Amino acid sequence: MSIQEHTFTANQDLLLSEIRRLFVDSFYDYYQLIESELNRPQDERLTSWLDKVFDHVQNDLLTNQSRIFLMRDESLTLIGLLIVKQVSKHVIYIAQLAIHPLFKRQGYGSLFMSHLRATFGPTVTYEVLTRRVNKPAVDFYARYGAQVIDDKQIVVYGYDPQDFIGFRLTHVD
Repeated sequence: MSIQEHTFTANQDLLLSEIRRLFVDSFYDYYQLIESELNRPQDERLTSWLDKVFDHVQNDLLTNQSRIFLMRDESLTLIGLLIVKQVSKHVIYIAQLAIHPLFKRQGYGSLFMSHLRATFGPTVTYEVLTRRVNKPAVDFYARYGAQVIDDKQIVVYGYDPQDFIGFRLTHVD
């Protein structure tokens, strides 16, 4: 198992399509079960909508506004991704954490959280947003003692507090 940081230099990078596929598959895995609860255009297929969401993620990666960490197993299969943004010297925003559906609930998300601490140190605070209806994500962050952040901070990150809930984590080990 390895976690490596990757820096993109061009939108032709072949790794982008692999990451897009993992992102879409990861969220589709649960979102298909709660599709009626998602606040999204009803005339659009779920996979198309997730592709559009990833377009924004990709833009942040290509413009170096975010850092991405990729987890692979010994056979180089992409297991998951973690995308973060440095908000300030002591605050890291977890923009995305996605695990391939075949590898979910096997501790890989926790490995990413441990990697955060090893990379950024014990004094950093982490903030993360997730859809309110994404129960697995809400439960995951709750295991780390996540404290709900004010709706105003959700707006600062560019999201609607009706759809998203924000958390602050001070301990990720």
